[in-house]
Amino acid sequence: MFGMESLDVMIGIITIYLIFALACTAIVEAYSAWRDVRSKNLEVALKEFLHGQNTDGGQFVDAFFAHPIVQTLSVGEHGRPSYITPEIVGQVVASLINKKEGDSPLRTGIAMLPGTILDNRIKGLLDALYGETGENLAAFRKLIENHYDEAMDRASGWYKRKTQLYALVISAFLVIFANVDTVSLANSLSSNPAARAKMVELAQKTLDAAKTTDSSTKTTTPDAQDPGAPAINAGDRAAAETLAKAYSNLSSAGIQLGWKDDYPDSLGAVISKIFGLLVSILAISLGAPFWFDILNRVMQVRAAGASPREKSKT
Repeated sequence: MFGMESLDVMIGIITIYLIFALACTAIVEAYSAWRDVRSKNLEVALKEFLHGQNTDGGQFVDAFFAHPIVQTLSVGEHGRPSYITPEIVGQVVASLINKKEGDSPLRTGIAMLPGTILDNRIKGLLDALYGETGENLAAFRKLIENHYDEAMDRASGWYKRKTQLYALVISAFLVIFANVDTVSLANSLSSNPAARAKMVELAQKTLDAAKTTDSSTKTTTPDAQDPGAPAINAGDRAAAETLAKAYSNLSSAGIQLGWKDDYPDSLGAVISKIFGLLVSILAISLGAPFWFDILNRVMQVRAAGASPREKSKT
């Protein structure tokens, strides 16, 4: 019995983490969209990838972004796309140097780039790729695509580190504002069987709702998400609705958030409060997909371990 009670307390805590992580993730996505973080991240990566001068003396990356194919993916003359496929990168880069002159258009195009392969990075890169493919345009473009994929792997790491920092800051704001104290919540659930039962019920409803949302609407971003994770709306309106729903659901389950009279009155209480808030901040910053997966597994363990009589009550 003690083991099942502890499991239900864990389910309650994880559910709270998931609910606030949904709001945190939605706010991060909204902020990233508002600040054009994806497109700026891609632009920085392409500036590194295509660094060097073009035949007109300008930057090769500027010619890349000015290419009609890339322009069709952007909003406005100076807009930047948030994602470009490797095939388009290969096509555009090849077209910028493939001058269709003489017997060796690729060789000629690379040779026309200013400087040497040592002081013009893009010329050195293209010369190295040409050395592997010769005038085989398809193979040349394929090597560009592969190199771009490797550059995007690094850019994806940059983006994730940025969003993790955003998530940590937003999580801290949510936790402190709502007083999401893991220690206090665990004590409250441990001493309140009715609240535990309602939290288990809320956990199952949250999982069912997330699965339904995920099957009907997917977040279309270049970063792959966990296929079992709930879809996240990137709008700030969705973030506000998620927060309001979180308060409503937790209140209906008997979990009261906010500070009110819950101020620490001793050194031990202060330490406990700081520890509880820090645990919540770090946990919620891990994101909704992480806690969705954890909650799903813990609920499966509970279903497998419950007696037939207990199963009939849930």
